[in-house]
Amino acid sequence: MRLGFLSPLFDRPGPWASVYLGAPAAPDPGRSRHRARVDDVCARLLRQGADPATCRAVHHALADGVAVAATAAGETVPGAVGNAEGSADGSPDADAEGSAPAPPGLALFAAHGEVVLVRALAAPPPGDDPDAPARAHWEALPRTGPLLELLAHHPRGVRARQHAATLMDRFLAGRLPTDNGHVWAADNVHSLVDAAREGRIDALLIRPGGADVHREVWVGESPDQLAIDPGDAEHLGGPHPFSARASDALLRAAAATGADTVCVHPGELAPGTPAGLPPGGLGALLRWPYGGTPATTGARGAAGWAGEDRGDGLRAPAGRP
Repeated sequence: MRLGFLSPLFDRPGPWASVYLGAPAAPDPGRSRHRARVDDVCARLLRQGADPATCRAVHHALADGVAVAATAAGETVPGAVGNAEGSADGSPDADAEGSAPAPPGLALFAAHGEVVLVRALAAPPPGDDPDAPARAHWEALPRTGPLLELLAHHPRGVRARQHAATLMDRFLAGRLPTDNGHVWAADNVHSLVDAAREGRIDALLIRPGGADVHREVWVGESPDQLAIDPGDAEHLGGPHPFSARASDALLRAAAATGADTVCVHPGELAPGTPAGLPPGGLGALLRWPYGGTPATTGARGAAGWAGEDRGDGLRAPAGRP
């Protein structure tokens, strides 16, 4: 999956409001339960430190049904609702009468008083209960990790499943050194952070539920400013780093460099693939290997690897079948 549709989230500073909301599971006369959930979303954002203007924009988008109608008409809606004049205190808003059927769920991202991106989901967020609080987060980076997992629930053809299996096959091979000592895969948070800083991630693999997906890392304003240690100012670009989940920071870095991204689900992998990979839930294929440089190994893009064509449209690293 290419993440270009997320670019509006990464070309401006945070902090960000990230909301994941499932559609009502039963008729909701007068939209009373929906409005109560929207009020709760905005109250939770305010408690986390969100500015009132951003909360008003989120409330306007969700309570008026603008976001629901927009996502029903098309999956990705950058800046669909923009700045809002509605209130975040539960005051009445106009319903979106006659709007298209709501999707099973939606993700909404807002910052600085503006809803920047709305994305329809093919399934409600896991564990989402129409009578329970929605997922609402106010953080330095937009919480995009869950979005990748939920988008993977779209109906997937054989070709898409083969793509995930092929990437995992390449990941398994890339973890082993080649004959000349090059390693073409990163399989722990430290090596992934190093790869992201150098722009060498070619394909990011995320296994939902892995412990490292939720691990705290530190980021600066630029996508390539990541560190394990908050005191590592050399890599963070300033004295005031922000904490972020590893998956969100790596997704931002991957999107900035046009890397491929795949959510790893066991049912999409080839029979016999070891369980629990990538370790910790995060891994990557590299544009050039550890133990080499672009000048000495030949940087590769998303289309294939440096080496001989394997006959499947991809290239294997030199010295590897």
